[in-house]
Amino acid sequence: DHLPDTVKQWPAIMYSQTGGQANNTNCDTDYCPRIQVDVFADSPSARALLVAEVQAALKNLPNNAAVPQMAPMNNYDFTLKKYQATLDYLVF
Repeated sequence: DHLPDTVKQWPAIMYSQTGGQANNTNCDTDYCPRIQVDVFADSPSARALLVAEVQAALKNLPNNAAVPQMAPMNNYDFTLKKYQATLDYLVF
């Protein structure tokens, strides 16, 4: 849910659940979490490479288990002094 204060090597990836869907069936309730993935890097090019790697890894999950919910959002984290991108997925 957060980057530890002890992170010394970059790039870094953080993920957290930001919501999700509850699908009721005859037998039970199925939950599909919405996951936010934040990546942090030293440069815009390193950030772009990390975003591409995360997207490729999630795209290769069996049965299309991770569906993007929005385009990646790029940002600069002034506290960490790192280039950040946020990705948002619904996981089935």
